[in-house]
Amino acid sequence: MTFGWCVLSTSRALGESGGLNEATSDIFAAAKIWYRAHTCMTSSTNYAGARTPTLQAAADLSPDLRHSAMLGTSNLTVTVKDSTNATGTTPFTWNVVSVIIVFENTTDVAIPDKGAAVFSDINVTGLSGNAPSALQVDVDIRHTFRGDLVIDLQAPDGTLYRLKDSDIHDSADNVIATYTVNASSEVANGTWKLKVQDMFSSDTGRINSWKLTFWSTAVTRLRTGDTSDTH
Repeated sequence: MTFGWCVLSTSRALGESGGLNEATSDIFAAAKIWYRAHTCMTSSTNYAGARTPTLQAAADLSPDLRHSAMLGTSNLTVTVKDSTNATGTTPFTWNVVSVIIVFENTTDVAIPDKGAAVFSDINVTGLSGNAPSALQVDVDIRHTFRGDLVIDLQAPDGTLYRLKDSDIHDSADNVIATYTVNASSEVANGTWKLKVQDMFSSDTGRINSWKLTFWSTAVTRLRTGDTSDTH
């Protein structure tokens, strides 16, 4: 390999988020980009030839964050020197973001009086890995005696997470609430179900709507800057 060494220098402007483990995360991410770029190089590749695969590797490793909120930025400068002592410097800007993706079902489902449990489905697709440890479940259930109701979230593998127990003393109308579930052991993709059962007689209602909000911890998006060459 023509390249002798790679110098990584960082400057940071994270604002109030402070999210990534300071310089360690920057260096680790840059190393991943550099390693991936090497798979596109040969022993005769010089700096100019290395720039294209390096920037392509950066783009390949950068997620497409369509649903995101900006938390802050972090700047990274990568300097490389080849065997002829020619150097080049490329600045990178990492955007620190929080990714939020919402799936919702707004189809009404009738809840029979003291009857069998009913289900409303949400099909989650396009995610990777497991669900978050703080999966947000928003429910809008219209019922004339909410104490009648037992509500569970059913994961794609059938595991039930209790959201609400019945309470004979709770005579108020409707369940319009947000629950948080530790679903980190569950695969995110699949059919999630809201399970509702009326345990006592005399009142009926319906599932009006419900939604799941998936979010990830701070991740990064890469944007490349201009390259300067020094000989």
